[in-house]
Amino acid sequence: MAELCARDRERVTKFLAERCERAFAAEYGGFDLPRMIARYFSAVDDINGLRSVFQDYLKHCQELFEHLPKEEPYAWLRDYREDERSEDAEIVGFLVDLVGEPEIEQAKRLVRVLADLAKVRPKMVCRVTCEGIMKGEPLLRERLGMLIESLALVCPAALASHIETLTPLLKEQNFRLRMTLIRTIRCAAASAAIPASVSSAVDSAEREYSPLIAYPTRRFIHSEPSIEFVRFLRRAVLFDLNSRIAAVSELLKISPAVILAYLERTLHTFNWSVAEETERLKDDWRYHADDKRVVWIVPRFHMQVSELLQKFVHQAVENGRYRVTTLQALENILRVGDPAYVATLPQVKPRDIPALPIADGTKWVEELHPAVESRIEVLPKEGWTTVHEERLQSQTDGHRPVLVSIVRVRSLLVTPALANQLELLPSTEKWSDEIPLLHEEERLTIAESQRRLLEEGSPVDFEGQRLPLVSSHDNGISFQGFRILAFLHPTWLTGYDLAFSGTELLSNGDCVARLEEWQEGYEDEPYSRDLLSAGMRLVVRNDWLQVILKDTDRALIIHTEETRKWFKDFWAKEPTSESSRGIAACYVHQL
Repeated sequence: MAELCARDRERVTKFLAERCERAFAAEYGGFDLPRMIARYFSAVDDINGLRSVFQDYLKHCQELFEHLPKEEPYAWLRDYREDERSEDAEIVGFLVDLVGEPEIEQAKRLVRVLADLAKVRPKMVCRVTCEGIMKGEPLLRERLGMLIESLALVCPAALASHIETLTPLLKEQNFRLRMTLIRTIRCAAASAAIPASVSSAVDSAEREYSPLIAYPTRRFIHSEPSIEFVRFLRRAVLFDLNSRIAAVSELLKISPAVILAYLERTLHTFNWSVAEETERLKDDWRYHADDKRVVWIVPRFHMQVSELLQKFVHQAVENGRYRVTTLQALENILRVGDPAYVATLPQVKPRDIPALPIADGTKWVEELHPAVESRIEVLPKEGWTTVHEERLQSQTDGHRPVLVSIVRVRSLLVTPALANQLELLPSTEKWSDEIPLLHEEERLTIAESQRRLLEEGSPVDFEGQRLPLVSSHDNGISFQGFRILAFLHPTWLTGYDLAFSGTELLSNGDCVARLEEWQEGYEDEPYSRDLLSAGMRLVVRNDWLQVILKDTDRALIIHTEETRKWFKDFWAKEPTSESSRGIAACYVHQL
């Protein structure tokens, strides 16, 4: 502009005047004229003209904003100063708040992430978590209780400095919360010093559940729940809560009707009704369930019933006389997670498990024919053998699973006479023994399952034609821990002096077997949290297996069943094409 004015100032002035005339004549436009005129006055060093333009433009802006409200709700931002809050702590607090959201898979991931973060920021995570559990809603409190128990393993010293703030919760009438805190504080006290007042509070809370103390005059009202309530409860709560109510009834030796009537009667004290709850239930699931796409959540009614069940169990155990084993079984039935599992991040798929890069779905499905196959061969000396496995693998088109593979492996030791007579063997689901249980609905942590195998497992009769190689247990889908636990049978643990180290089994310090669990991705992250590929397996070293086969003069039968499905249409209930095949491999130590 300065160069143009130096060359022909009059022409520039004429051009600006024409622009102004056209702008005034038009219905819109001319927004850049004040800036252009100001640049002209600046180029010709006309300070008075520059000030005049600025004042005119300022007056124009003031006239534009005169109609706006006079209040300044955000005036505090002008004087805002950062307080002493830590940005890192605020981020952790935000993650803790997200744990309290109803979505299940999101909370599972966040709890494991927070436990892993505690390995590098223990003080921050412990402080924020303890604050969250003290003031959180029941759902958040339940999940943070699982996290705190994990923190007692990951960073007991950091947790010990905040553990005194948790003692008021030991007075809550909530059986699961009390037992979780008792386990957490005991675990932290084993590695770090805790205040004497905390130890005293734990002893007092534990004493209330002692079989030496009972209040026989305190009894529950014997009445029947309404049929409407029972039907609504069965369809309104998630997963296995109904089966856990039945298990609690068996262990406490209290009629299920008494428990259900207690739940219904307590709900009615809050002016609860089936009609209103039905509407709340619809509101909870809105935007989370649509045809085949479901993002699983915990509805408010499920959490309300769960909390009332904890209160019922607390009152029953406090008033009655129950053995320690009964309390232990109740504790395992009602617990929500395994602290050792939460303290680790998910593992990726082992490299020896191939992916599914298939182009032709029809050809891939047809590859499984014939449906049955068997073979006998010598067990290789090197490498590892999978003796128990559950595997799900999927291939998607970017939005939905198109190809699905389900693999199941079971193993059994048999006499040489049975090696060629597979038809005489029982169903493969009966090949593995059950890990010792106090009740079939128990959910076992990895530490508890290993303890029971070593201390309560029964050896097998070597005179029999069949010997189990594996003991296993299914914890169910709602448990945040190992879904399926599988280890070598107690016969081999004690007979060969094996020792547990995490998920591994050691013989003279060398790993001879290990439990692996892995997962990769989700079907459709925005619309579904169903796992895309996941699995678990128990692998055993071949040279050690050969020792067992030789010592027992047995053959090892490994049955692998694979099912393949091809979904051409995502919305179809049944796959477009499906096939299955079972392969029985018989391994011997020598031919």
